[in-house]
Amino acid sequence: IAQAVGFGTFAGTLTSLFPGLSPAQGAVLASQFTRKIGSYGFMILVGSIGAEVSARVSVSFRGAISAAPGSIAGAVFSLSP
Repeated sequence: IAQAVGFGTFAGTLTSLFPGLSPAQGAVLASQFTRKIGSYGFMILVGSIGAEVSARVSVSFRGAISAAPGSIAGAVFSLSP
């Protein structure tokens, strides 16, 4: 299980940094490095990729909200209800 989580986190980092790499391709890439994790381990791997990607999106979104008040992002978020 630790191997699936570790490689899933690594693949999630790659898929969030490279826009041309989808989470499905990251899962296939990570499964090439893991040994005999089975279907249960593969589900954990895919779940950890999703968790990593959503965590990075949340951090990026939080950074966009707290942008400088004079910036375009600050103006857009201050006008929304």
